[in-house]
Amino acid sequence: MKDEYSTLMLNQTWCLPHLLPSATMVGCKCLFKNKYNVDGSFQRNKARSVVKGFNKIEGFDYIETFNHVVKHNTVRFVLAHAVIAQWLIRQIDMNSAFLNGDLEEIVYMQQPLGFVSKDPTLVCKLHKAIIGSNNLPRLCSRSLTTIFNNLGLLPQRVSHIYLLSSLNLILYLFLYMLMIS
Repeated sequence: MKDEYSTLMLNQTWCLPHLLPSATMVGCKCLFKNKYNVDGSFQRNKARSVVKGFNKIEGFDYIETFNHVVKHNTVRFVLAHAVIAQWLIRQIDMNSAFLNGDLEEIVYMQQPLGFVSKDPTLVCKLHKAIIGSNNLPRLCSRSLTTIFNNLGLLPQRVSHIYLLSSLNLILYLFLYMLMIS
């Protein structure tokens, strides 16, 4: 949990003001999970601090939900083409990728249990969307799309693919966001 908290602090996920009288606060929960290797052997313990977003109301606390998922048929088609053309294939997993989503709405969350500041009357005013936020994938997707566009990767109309093409390079980027705790 210390690693999770350090990551949240490093990314300036929240500040600690007093709760405004007219504002509401959502809860915070810590989730713990054991991670295993492909062969079934123990890899590490994993902890996540999540917001209890199920208390929020659409249209009042958030505007819309969205999940950026490439279609499996698209992945199979491009991978088959890549194998035939003998292209280099790489896959990456981004830790804390969702912390790229800057919140537009004002969300107050209780301080994480075990990591309460010296003043327990303060609350977390979220700057970044964290797991449990209903609009988390949409916000992260918008931030990543801006970054990809700045790098020259153009979004395609089909199935959440980004493409960079030059004389000697073709780069397909598939974005598949999963909220796994």
